[in-house]
Amino acid sequence: MKELPTGKQSFDQIINGNYVYVDKTDLIYKLISLDKTYFLSRPRRFGKSLLLSTMEHIFLGHRELFKGLWIDDPKARTESEPISEYDWLIHPVVHLDMSVTKKTSRVELEQSIMEQLNQIADSYDITIIGKSPVTLFSSLIYRLSKSDKRVVILIDEYDAPIVDNIEDDDLAVEMRKSLQEFYAVLKSSESNIRFVFITGVSKFTHASIFSKLNNLNDITLEPYYANICGFTDNDLTNYFIEHISDSLITLKQKRILTTEVTITNLISLIKYWYDGYSWDGINRVFNPYSVLSFFEKKKFGYFWFASGAPIYIYKSVKQHKFYFNLCNNMELVYYENNIDIGSFNLIPLMFQTGYLTVSEVKYEDEIETFVLTFPNHELRIAFFTGLMANEFSFVQPSTFKKLVNRLTKALITKNSEEAKKYFESLLTSIPYNIYLSSENYYLNIFILTLAIIGQPLEIHQLTGDDIVDAVFDMPGSDLLVIEMKHIKLPEKPKKVLDGVSVSISDESPLVMEPIPTKKELTIINQLLDEGVEKSFNQINDKKYDIKYQGTGRKITKVAMVVCKRMYVRVVFEDTIA
Repeated sequence: MKELPTGKQSFDQIINGNYVYVDKTDLIYKLISLDKTYFLSRPRRFGKSLLLSTMEHIFLGHRELFKGLWIDDPKARTESEPISEYDWLIHPVVHLDMSVTKKTSRVELEQSIMEQLNQIADSYDITIIGKSPVTLFSSLIYRLSKSDKRVVILIDEYDAPIVDNIEDDDLAVEMRKSLQEFYAVLKSSESNIRFVFITGVSKFTHASIFSKLNNLNDITLEPYYANICGFTDNDLTNYFIEHISDSLITLKQKRILTTEVTITNLISLIKYWYDGYSWDGINRVFNPYSVLSFFEKKKFGYFWFASGAPIYIYKSVKQHKFYFNLCNNMELVYYENNIDIGSFNLIPLMFQTGYLTVSEVKYEDEIETFVLTFPNHELRIAFFTGLMANEFSFVQPSTFKKLVNRLTKALITKNSEEAKKYFESLLTSIPYNIYLSSENYYLNIFILTLAIIGQPLEIHQLTGDDIVDAVFDMPGSDLLVIEMKHIKLPEKPKKVLDGVSVSISDESPLVMEPIPTKKELTIINQLLDEGVEKSFNQINDKKYDIKYQGTGRKITKVAMVVCKRMYVRVVFEDTIA
């Protein structure tokens, strides 16, 4: 059984070390057959560096490393695939990695780029002249091309100096200016260049970075290259079947899986956790880092997500109150799939960085629109759990996980008392001095909890004459149509604690919440009952269920009412659509 290439980015190291290599040379062959300049955007830890390393060894003529792979073995090809032999001509290669540059200032960035260029020159035993990255880059390309072989340029993580300073607009702009000047050399030196391939995470506007490269071919959303990074279904079974079998044995021994679970069942679980990434809405791939980490640790976990929490994205979601949008499918028009410094649109940013993926591509009035959603279980659960922890820091992760699981079970079984109990538990974990007297505040908590459950969920959905708070697609055939109310106390009853008169109103700033009297509890219960009645009346009067009538599905209307933070009423009412 070959070793797992977890964290390996060098093609020669993988081949010589007897690691698993998933053959992508058929797609690479298609690219390198033409003298073009390409750009590919993919999320971090998705195989971009290995892709460039593979290209590098092809252009260096290291044919012995490719024995048995598609590009060198006609037997590995099908009749429908091109059969032209690759010429294996040797070309000088300039392979730059912008992720390892220093990025705390423009001066440091340029100095570290110059160091990389000088190291490449030394490896070819040539001398280059220049006092800036631009002049050194031009000199390097010119000197390498004097061998009568045009130069191959491979640039990995072109945007790293900008992305790493995404929250510092002034510094990011300085980095952009420097990179714009540097990449302009590709245009002025194109007669000496055989092939250019540039990778990155974010797709900044061409005008801001690649303004001089009018011949840049962006293959990010091209269906033909949709699988160039990541593992397909066939890749999983063709290259990792021994690791799947080994994982199954270990998971059964640890009693994580029962003895009845088969290899087919385990593949389905791996697919549920880590598959689903798409850039054309048709072809889908697994997250390679998470899959390899699963095989290595032999347990399910949030591996890719944990390798780099999206703090900046969380801040943007919180700033723009974007919770509801994230629970619904989002749409992105093709020409909006660019970002720029100081004016980041959250949707394309989340798509490019790998937190959202294409579920469908639509064409309306000749406009190409991408429908975006979370790709899989890992991303949905980890993202919303992290968002909850970031926004509502009062929730302990272990406590929150238990509450979500129990609340899920209560909703599925339509157990009013249990649903009330666990939502109350969640709310009462909020410190008394920070909770907000706002219906949206409680709705945010509830919606994020539902989103973590992972079932289809529509938030603030237009149905009938108005907007319903949430429609939750239950496992099976039930739909929950949810209306939430936050009830304020009409007066400010006073209670004497240790001789001091205090308020139990929603605006009380006390850290310790006063215990209401029996009379006050009676008032609260009456308000909760009235809130339930108002919720059901609103669902009925506004015809929230009209969208689903005639479908034959069972609709459960749910009234959820909160008074202060300690008192919750949850009532279910079934109807047939």
